[in-house]
Amino acid sequence: AINGTWSLRELPDNVRELLIERAALRAEITTLTVKAQGLKKSDVSVLIADRLRRIDAITSLLENRKCNA
Repeated sequence: AINGTWSLRELPDNVRELLIERAALRAEITTLTVKAQGLKKSDVSVLIADRLRRIDAITSLLENRKCNA
């Protein structure tokens, strides 16, 4: 049986793209973190902060979409 919270309707393309971008950013943060291990001075924290800001923006867009639907 399908869980009652699941929906079978199609996601709009822009929502699907946001979900994909958010997942890609999370993977990129993981990659940056692994590459930065062992480095003494690195600007990786700035790059990670930029990615986290974008993830937060995407999440808020998706949450606002849920509230307006």
